[in-house]
This record gives sequence, structure tokens and C-alpha cells, in this order.
Amino acid sequence: MTLRSVRPENYLYMALTGQVIVLNFEQVRSSAYSELHEGAMYIQDEEQVDSYTMAAKSLRWVALSPDQSRDLIEDMLQA
Repeated sequence: MTLRSVRPENYLYMALTGQVIVLNFEQVRSSAYSELHEGAMYIQDEEQVDSYTMAAKSLRWVALSPDQSRDLIEDMLQA
């Protein structure tokens, strides 16, 4: 597992709604899945799945490196 942190005060990014998993398949259309407090949401509309895919890419782009994330967490624990 690789842990990467995001400092929200430093970046604006699209993935602000919580955990979403985008599932890509070779022989069927892609879909997205999100767990909610009282259930789950399955997204199969192509445009909506594309939106979640862009949000995931945005989040990867702004996330700190694994080493920077470790340093940030260590600093927070010492504060």
C-alpha cells in the first residue's frame, strides 16, 4: 500500500466528496462505486464515470509524494 496525503489548504482539487472507486473493464463499460452512510451508489452513466475518473486523476496530481506524506504525518503527530 502506498500512502499519499493532500494538504487541502495548498490545492484546489475535484475529489472532495469522499471515497470513490472507478472500475474499468475490457469487455463491459466502466462504472464507479461510492459507499455512503446508509448504503452505496453505483454510477454507470459514461459522462458521470468520466467525471469521477478526472477527479481521481486530479487527486493523484496534487497528492504529496509518499516521503512527503510520511514527513507531514510525523510532523502532525509531534505537534
